[in-house]
Amino acid sequence: MRRRGFTLMELLTVMVIIMIMVGALIPAFHRVRKRGRRALAESEANALENAIKAYFMEYGEWPYADPSSSNLYQTADDNWDVIGPLRVDENPRGILFLQMDEYRRRGNALVDPWGNPYTIRIDLNYPGGTNVPAGVDVSYAEP
Repeated sequence: MRRRGFTLMELLTVMVIIMIMVGALIPAFHRVRKRGRRALAESEANALENAIKAYFMEYGEWPYADPSSSNLYQTADDNWDVIGPLRVDENPRGILFLQMDEYRRRGNALVDPWGNPYTIRIDLNYPGGTNVPAGVDVSYAEP
């Protein structure tokens, strides 16, 4: 008489092999996700820098600057003070300098993929002129 089906030992062996394969793939998925978040943060930081520079080129001033400050760099704790004027409805000529998702906003700050606010530093001593300004730095805090 011929036996049909699998024995318990065969089933357990196959399950162990599948679990080992899944266990080897999980770290690879985490690495890919981490690289994706880093790429998104770099892309958004570059977009923010370019939008701030474009605002400076259009209006001849930074979107957020405290002229009474004597610091070489001014850091916006509330990065929405800088980002707000880059939106269509918040600058005098209604120009769209930056389009970013509202869901990435936490309180009064635009956050990176890890939930930390972007740090925006503006060089208040930048002389201006007709060249594209280099006086802005946007950074993110990767855990």
